[in-house]
Amino acid sequence: MGKVAQFERVDVCIIGGGPAGLMLAEGARRKGYSVTLIEAGFTGGAGANWGAIPSQALAACAHRAHLIRNSGQLGIGADEPRINFARINGHIRSIIAETAPDHSPEHLKAIGVEVIIAQARFSDRRTVLANDRAIRAKHFVIATGALPNIPAIPGLETIEYLTPHTIFELTRRPAHLLVLGGGATGMSLAQSHLRLGCEVTVIDMLEPLSDHDPELRAVGLRALEREGLGLFANTGIVGIGKNGDTIEVEIKSGPNEQVLTVSHVLLAAGHTPSLEGLNLAAGRIKRTPRGLLLNKNFRTSNPRVYCIGDATGDVASIGTARQHCEKVLAQIGNPFSILPQPFASEPLQIDVTYTDPELAQIGLNEPAARQRHKNRFAVTRLPFAQNSKALANRQLNGHIKLIVHASGRLLGASIAGPQAGEIASLAALAIDNGLSVVELARAPMVYTSYGQILSSAASRHLQEHQLAPIWHGLPLGKHLLP
Repeated sequence: MGKVAQFERVDVCIIGGGPAGLMLAEGARRKGYSVTLIEAGFTGGAGANWGAIPSQALAACAHRAHLIRNSGQLGIGADEPRINFARINGHIRSIIAETAPDHSPEHLKAIGVEVIIAQARFSDRRTVLANDRAIRAKHFVIATGALPNIPAIPGLETIEYLTPHTIFELTRRPAHLLVLGGGATGMSLAQSHLRLGCEVTVIDMLEPLSDHDPELRAVGLRALEREGLGLFANTGIVGIGKNGDTIEVEIKSGPNEQVLTVSHVLLAAGHTPSLEGLNLAAGRIKRTPRGLLLNKNFRTSNPRVYCIGDATGDVASIGTARQHCEKVLAQIGNPFSILPQPFASEPLQIDVTYTDPELAQIGLNEPAARQRHKNRFAVTRLPFAQNSKALANRQLNGHIKLIVHASGRLLGASIAGPQAGEIASLAALAIDNGLSVVELARAPMVYTSYGQILSSAASRHLQEHQLAPIWHGLPLGKHLLP
């Protein structure tokens, strides 16, 4: 590195140009702050370049193939679809290219953000270096995202494995894809490749999709196994080795061991915050085994420095990252921000797994509600088989599950079924605005639509409890919670 020039002073310096960093940069500019963003690679981060967007593009191809195979139930005959992985790869590349202008350096510069393409590193608690430039900011925000976990498996170094960042580069169909990790990313990619004609096996050290409500998780797993997915739960990897053109994977479940022969291995066992190279010690920023030491306002041990998004060590959806940004912007604009700031409510958690059926969790699930509210809530279920849109499309697998407080306020919704992610947005709006189940039942919904299942489930709840409208002295449907 050459000689460092004099300090460049700025209100906010953001390290990382992924979704969280971009949202914060735009929000800070709207508030009139001067902003410098430092990115070591490509702006847009994982979501745009090798995460949600390419994953959804791949899933769209797989969904088309699945519809062709299963069109007979609607009276349409079709042959087995012809899969061209090179063209699928081209489709994914084109989608990435089409979305690139939305998060390009040029877009950021147009709104007044100074963009530096370089590796950032702290030189002291008030300064970050990027190439030959020294940035001294009032506030720094680490938004460097996360990298795929690379597990310590004997023999892993002898094979060319795939990660969620590299699997979209495939131009030939894998004969047998082994996915290590049964979380949202692993299961979504597994189903996409299964529908595109690959043999697919998933191995998880615990239970696949364990972050979801157990009964809805079971709906998703049954559907995947019906499509032909091989699944090993509570199973570990003893070793991996190359054998000619194939890969041999030795697995163990309890006392039982066996060897699987596959063509490709995808590592999808979670992510680790991308913090290397930042010289955190010089910035007086403390680490923990999971990432950085943070308080409830996402502030690090250095009061000038915050951390948001996947870099916090938690899996942060775009919605969660937006909440991180809002909280940090509130802190930055408060002269007393060194003190914890009160917030009206906890950030609403929305988790969606893009398998088919989709799985979505908004707010509290049943176990969380029981822990927080004891027995002062009720559960109502409604199957998609009673939704006219699902019935017309023969997408009858799954159901919605509402968690309703004794006061009548909606606490959460768990959904397994078609368009669960879209329905989740409606449920989130209802929960975030404190709607009662009565108001939700009366909400105007398009007929016919998948979203109608939300108001139908609310109506079902009222029907089920019409003989007991008073719970613990609280009239059903009243807003009595703060």
